[in-house]
Amino acid sequence: MAREVAAAFVVSAALRASSSFVPCSCGGPPRRYHYSPPLHIAHCHAAQPPSPPPSDHPLPFEQLFLKAPVPGDALVRTISANGEVSCSVVSCTGLVSGAARLHRTTPLASTAFGRALACALLMSSGKKDGDSLQIEFRGSGPLKRITTISNALAQVRGYIGNPFVNLPLKNGQFDVPAAIGSGIVAVVKDSVYSKHPYTGMVQISSGQVAQDLAQYLLESEQTPSALGAGVYLDHRGVVTAAGGYLLQLLPGASSETARILENNVRAAPTPTEMVRAGMTPEQIVALLMNDLAPMKLATCSPRYSCRCGVDRVKRTVALIPETEVRQLLADYGRIEATCEFCGQIYSLPPDEVEKILAAQQKP
Repeated sequence: MAREVAAAFVVSAALRASSSFVPCSCGGPPRRYHYSPPLHIAHCHAAQPPSPPPSDHPLPFEQLFLKAPVPGDALVRTISANGEVSCSVVSCTGLVSGAARLHRTTPLASTAFGRALACALLMSSGKKDGDSLQIEFRGSGPLKRITTISNALAQVRGYIGNPFVNLPLKNGQFDVPAAIGSGIVAVVKDSVYSKHPYTGMVQISSGQVAQDLAQYLLESEQTPSALGAGVYLDHRGVVTAAGGYLLQLLPGASSETARILENNVRAAPTPTEMVRAGMTPEQIVALLMNDLAPMKLATCSPRYSCRCGVDRVKRTVALIPETEVRQLLADYGRIEATCEFCGQIYSLPPDEVEKILAAQQKP
């Protein structure tokens, strides 16, 4: 029997505006580490390539998935007529299913990873072109960490520290909080209009992903929000529904607007219940924004998109001490790197590596 995975539907610290906010600081200088995809340098046998595709497929799954949005996925964004509420809704079953297949995640890891991807898309919706948003869960649990990077074009990528984690069910559901454990949520916002990215951190309070990010929005950005994200798996462990929504009270919102919105959220089904029922993002918006007169919707197609390439691999190799590079060449005859975001394997033969080393020695 298919199971609805844990409580991904979350209403943040009551939508009512609060007069008590705690500013969050990164405690150190901001870092732009999120611009370079994590690359594992290894010998030629470190990673196994994917199984060859059936002969009737012109491209393997990875290339097809990374080439374009999955048909049927959609993200919509609107604002209430009185300008007091913003609403974003995403239906991303294809994207989450593809990401789970790309990373070969267990059902438990698929659940946590899918929630994080949905939240990343929602939180970057409406940002300015060129802005990016990185979310990282650093927990003590066996998942280790979850990282996502998204932008205003509804492009997202991510990776998970341990995609093979497996824990006993809790009350018949996947135990995402135990898999994540205690720790922190770090959110890095980088804008083309700012010299340095902004980093905010909060403690992991529930481990349910959406609830922790709603807490971040309240504490660090002082924005009362309702953030819901869900992933549904069938009896085979395959993702068959994924989606979410983000509702935020804007500055100056009245108590009456807050009351209406909170009642709408409490009365609404969970995100995956709505997606599984065949509701479109537009229909979900109409339900969540009932009596708030949502204006014309902006719609786009979310996509799992990776920015890795051989040039990035070469730049990574250039940062490794020459002695280590030469040792790798001596041991394995070439240098191989695997992108953690998409699993693409890059191999550099000795002559290419020598060119990199020679360029480093030039004054």
